Amino acid sequence: MAIGHLPNMERLARVTRDLETPYAVIDGDTFTNNADELVRRAGRLPVRVASKSVRVRALIERTLARPGFHGIMSYSLAESVWLADEGHTDLLLAYPTVSRAALHDLVAKEHRLSSITVMVDSLAQLDFIDSVIGADHPPVRVCIDVDSSLEPFRGLHLGARRSPVHSPEDAIALARAIASRPGFTLAGLMFYDAQIAGMPDSSPAVRLLKSRSAADIVARRARIVEAVRQVTDLEFVNAGGTGSLEVMREDPYVTELTAGSGLFMPTLFDSYDAFASHPAAFYVLSVVRKPAPDIATLFSGGYAASGAAGKSRSPSPAWPPGLSLIGTEGAGEVQTPVRGGVARSLRVGDRVFMRHAKAGEMCERFDAVHVVTTEGGRRRHRVRRDDPDLPRRGEELRMTTSTLSTAGSERWSNWGRCVSATPERVAHPRTVEEVSEIVRRAAASGQRVKPVGAGHSFTPIAVTDGVQLRMENLAGIQHVDRETGHVTVGAGMRLHDFNRALHALGLALPNMGDVDPQTMSGATSTGTHGTGARLPGIAGALVGLQLVTGDGSLVTVTPDDPELFGAARVGLGALGVVTALTFACVPSFLLHAREEPWALGDILGDLDSLVEDNDHVEFYWFPHTDRAQLKRNNRVPEGTPRKPLSKAQFLFEDEVMTNGLFELVCRIGARQRSWIPRINDIAGRSLSSREYTNWSYEVFVSPRRVRFREMEYAIPRAALPEALRAIQAWVDGSDETVSFPIEVRFAAPDDIWMSTGYDRASAYVAVHQYHQIDYRPYFDGVEAIFQEHEGRPHWGKIHTLDAEVLRTRYPKFDDFRAVRDRLDPQRTFANPYLERVLG
Repeated sequence: MAIGHLPNMERLARVTRDLETPYAVIDGDTFTNNADELVRRAGRLPVRVASKSVRVRALIERTLARPGFHGIMSYSLAESVWLADEGHTDLLLAYPTVSRAALHDLVAKEHRLSSITVMVDSLAQLDFIDSVIGADHPPVRVCIDVDSSLEPFRGLHLGARRSPVHSPEDAIALARAIASRPGFTLAGLMFYDAQIAGMPDSSPAVRLLKSRSAADIVARRARIVEAVRQVTDLEFVNAGGTGSLEVMREDPYVTELTAGSGLFMPTLFDSYDAFASHPAAFYVLSVVRKPAPDIATLFSGGYAASGAAGKSRSPSPAWPPGLSLIGTEGAGEVQTPVRGGVARSLRVGDRVFMRHAKAGEMCERFDAVHVVTTEGGRRRHRVRRDDPDLPRRGEELRMTTSTLSTAGSERWSNWGRCVSATPERVAHPRTVEEVSEIVRRAAASGQRVKPVGAGHSFTPIAVTDGVQLRMENLAGIQHVDRETGHVTVGAGMRLHDFNRALHALGLALPNMGDVDPQTMSGATSTGTHGTGARLPGIAGALVGLQLVTGDGSLVTVTPDDPELFGAARVGLGALGVVTALTFACVPSFLLHAREEPWALGDILGDLDSLVEDNDHVEFYWFPHTDRAQLKRNNRVPEGTPRKPLSKAQFLFEDEVMTNGLFELVCRIGARQRSWIPRINDIAGRSLSSREYTNWSYEVFVSPRRVRFREMEYAIPRAALPEALRAIQAWVDGSDETVSFPIEVRFAAPDDIWMSTGYDRASAYVAVHQYHQIDYRPYFDGVEAIFQEHEGRPHWGKIHTLDAEVLRTRYPKFDDFRAVRDRLDPQRTFANPYLERVLG
């Protein structure tokens, strides 16, 4: 995914302009969003905060106050003692200790002994502790650090050089020694996978290494945990880091995860596939000289990160954009020159925001960090950290925070980077009651309110200049009815998390689209669909939902109220804020996937039998050619073995080719557009066949990492061949070139008033354009063809239709408007997009 959007840098610069450089600044809103993202990525498991990656007590405590976090992984025993004295009761020491003073402090107070767990990996450390505080000391809680590195064969070690405990035999020997030794209690095991958590996805080889390493850790951890449980009951099994939460959360033997760097998001996390890096931490340097027009020299800044020397350990300029370090000089102790076109506009005294390569190490350089948030006054909190094991400036390392208030909020952008907004306020409600209160207050003051999910819509349907609601705290499964298969879920839960949670329950959604980052409320409210002639879209599985209406009232929507049920399932965000949804799920099922190249003419000639004879069928047609890739997914008889793609095949075909190589092709095409028809022809000729069988949600979803813009229309299924031939003629007769395949899917009729599938069998035609190319000429030409066939635009995809035209496409259009008038008469949930499409 690489780096996500920066916070509002102009705001950070404006609010901190009175501070003397160099200084460190944290964007508090991004920090909070990163915290919530760590919880989402951790799934069912609680997250322990790594203090070495944050090093600011106020920020650690701010994080621990949020749902999903518990406990601190501390850096040294001296720090652990200090934190215990400050009231923290769940402290896991990350590294063995040889601090004599801290050991004496540990056993001096009962609350320290009960709150702190010391890390060990050998008998020598137990011997050292006994030698310092005496063999008759009170029980010390300990945790075994298990080496999680990969050793594919003797002599090759991939990972951090940590513990000598590697095998089940090593672990059980140490566990037995601890259990038999007076003065020690074994509380848990820790597994830190440095070669996964700390290694960016920089190449196919790295991805393959990480995949193999993850499999090794999971298998070895199961054997180790089972072996140690023969000796004693374990309170916890700790694993993971910011870069490996998705991998480690799936392991049933893991009870908690650790993360810390993901709160700041330094540059080391800019190239991971599983998540986007949203930087929250910066340090600021001043321009002191201009040795050349395109070079600005900054004062100080030689803040290289620890680890093997190299480019990945260097800091990097973040803002203004377009600056880079000079390779022959890098970041210097006294001066740091930066180069780029924007440097021509920099003057002596101007400021440049930098990012450190590693999270906590930035705090070694500063006595204070300044936190900029959209709420609260400007305050300075001094926090002492008396820790002899940490580097320090002067007599001690002091971490302080100041909170600065601003009138504006951060700028929000959607995934396609074609829609943005700067809301007056961003709120993260934790309860339905908070949502109701926010809506009531906004309505009373004349503000507008809009919830936003994953930002995966290409239309401005979620844009607001008022209060933006981010619903990530209203997530998770709330209720499961085993008899009916009905599952109630918080509106902010992501589709990919919901799929995995359902699978753990032995359930699945009956149908899905081909991507899964959306929130459940966002996917249903915009009419997200999949493919299958006998199946409607995702909203067709809804049997109920909760809605906060324009006056802050909570309404439960069920089929018992046909009018409200017909309107609210695809509500466009116009009727209220969805807080929970109930889906009718089916037992988990396998799909057999068959993918193969076909000629477009052959598909259209055999269209009816293809659509009717398969559970799910779709195809991708390459413009400027007659070549297509046909995909047929069918349910298999009970007892059919699961035969997924191998990890190596998935990595090569879906990641390297479908995403990595395709991104390169799109970039070339954006610069040499005349090459695109030939490139498409080569791509079409290189298509190959494959078959595999896997769980439904694994088959439905494909990784989509190449950024694009999209238009999609539903047309009557019978009109598809004529429409596609018209699009083919338009593309061949125009000057436009299109690198993205055109995607075609099918869906059954439904009874949802504003669904694109209302009361008719539909074919969905989706057209895409690479984000670096102007999409408008292509989309305008194709949209005119859709209009000739009574096309209904996907509510989350680009289109130009307004209420006057849409009223002719939706028989229940005015009925929907009447429900809107009743639930939101003051238009608290309105925005320009809804005003255009609903009037």
